[in-house]
Amino acid sequence: MAPQVIGTLHYTEGQLYKAQKALVAAKFNGINIETKVFNPEKDLKKPDFVAKNPTGKVPFLETDRGSLFSSQSIARYIARCRADTPLFGRGFNEEGQIDTWLEFCTHELEVPLMIWVYPVLGLMEETPSATAEAQADVKRALTCLEQQLKTSCFLIGDVVTLADIVIICSLREGMALVFDDAFRKPFPKVCEWFRKCVEMPNFKAVVGDVALCKQAQRAAKFESPAGKEDKRGKASPKAAPKDAAKKEKASLGAAPAAAAPLSAEVEAKIKKVGDEIRELKAKFKAEGMSGKAIDKAPEVMGKVAELQALKAGAAAAPAIASSKQKVTAPAPGGDSDAQIKKASPKHEAKKKGKKGAEEAPGKELTPEEKAAARKALLKKVNKAGGKRGVEIEGAADMGGLGYFCTSVDEPDGDLEMMDQFMTAMNEKSDPTEEERKGGSGEIGKMIFSAGTDQLALLAYVPEAKKKECNAIEWLKQVLALHQGEMCPGATGTYAKGFVKADHNVNKFPLKMKEPSITEAISFLKKKGLFPDKEDDSDDDFVFGDDDFPS
Repeated sequence: MAPQVIGTLHYTEGQLYKAQKALVAAKFNGINIETKVFNPEKDLKKPDFVAKNPTGKVPFLETDRGSLFSSQSIARYIARCRADTPLFGRGFNEEGQIDTWLEFCTHELEVPLMIWVYPVLGLMEETPSATAEAQADVKRALTCLEQQLKTSCFLIGDVVTLADIVIICSLREGMALVFDDAFRKPFPKVCEWFRKCVEMPNFKAVVGDVALCKQAQRAAKFESPAGKEDKRGKASPKAAPKDAAKKEKASLGAAPAAAAPLSAEVEAKIKKVGDEIRELKAKFKAEGMSGKAIDKAPEVMGKVAELQALKAGAAAAPAIASSKQKVTAPAPGGDSDAQIKKASPKHEAKKKGKKGAEEAPGKELTPEEKAAARKALLKKVNKAGGKRGVEIEGAADMGGLGYFCTSVDEPDGDLEMMDQFMTAMNEKSDPTEEERKGGSGEIGKMIFSAGTDQLALLAYVPEAKKKECNAIEWLKQVLALHQGEMCPGATGTYAKGFVKADHNVNKFPLKMKEPSITEAISFLKKKGLFPDKEDDSDDDFVFGDDDFPS
């Protein structure tokens, strides 16, 4: 008897690998999923699209209980549909490790790999400087995987888990198109693991046969998306007269009066790249992507990197910056400007520790704009913290846990926001409210948030538990792992600290987070405050990030 269909996975052909994560997971768990190619030209106009998927993100999984979006969340959902398989780990600690590798895949591997691969596929124009930086980042990611695979057959022990599936699917295009023999040579364990996985029937049924690259393919001829917008009923910048385009550029923001005029050649190049960024963003919006996802898309990041290079080489840098500021103007309700700053400039300079003008693609926000952005972030943090508190309270009740160690995304490494998040988690819950908040004030917690510049940590111990666990001692042991610092004012019940990123010695917040969580749990185990063995009782308290949706 065939397994019951649990939903329909909608995906775009241009990013097939994202759908394959869930499809391979479904094979391993014996779950049946229907698939449907999402056609932006037709499906985006259907009346029921927004009803099914209010976020407008693709891929999305349509189920009889609603829709799930983002490839990682969908894959997590599929993996957790079967509690009797090890796909999402065999205990609390393994779940945490899997979540760490999923984040690693998203931030450290997929973004640079797609900047390298998309030009080969003809999906974006190659920018040599961005490609070179991306190749270096991919090497760093593969080095990290190589070290992990020296100690185990798979990323988490001796069986395939979701961590293996997601990273294998993300690596497929690279292995087939650009990782030639010389590039792969320093990573024998990664190659052995990749071959072993893709030869498994559950992988092969989805990804097919994968022949390893013999000679790295070069970037294909790129056809600008200009003109294609007409097919979607969008205005095409290419169709506008040249004089109208110049007027549009002028309306986007003039350079300061003191700036020297740009040469016609430089101005034309900047105009061309700016138009291409606008066209890409319009294209992705038509495909159902959100503002933040659009800004993080490798194609957009590559174009912004190209614009940065033009800026560095132009005589009138202020004029270029002004033009660029408007190109990345935020969509309604979004923070596109900030995301663009985090995208290309971060990718181009984060490994080198560069600061200053290179990381400032536009004018600084006004004090009023900064205050408004801070207020919006605070609201988001409070909401997420309140929701996480309720979920941790329920999880602790189910598993009998008195302490919890978990990752939180919303504070983005900001210590002040960590305070707000913890306050919201500990807020007294009103059981009569339709949407409860907080409720975890009686549970000891250490939360971790990886930002761009640092890993932030906060330890909380309820008054009733302070005799068995001291927050300062707990945090001190975790910070010592990566030579972190404790903030002033720490007490036995509340302590926070941070570990600064240092790319020169391979200290990255995301990479330091999982070992820090493991160290925090180790401290609790030594005191007998956390289960010390992966036994049958673990099944009662296995919780991960998917149990705490944001």
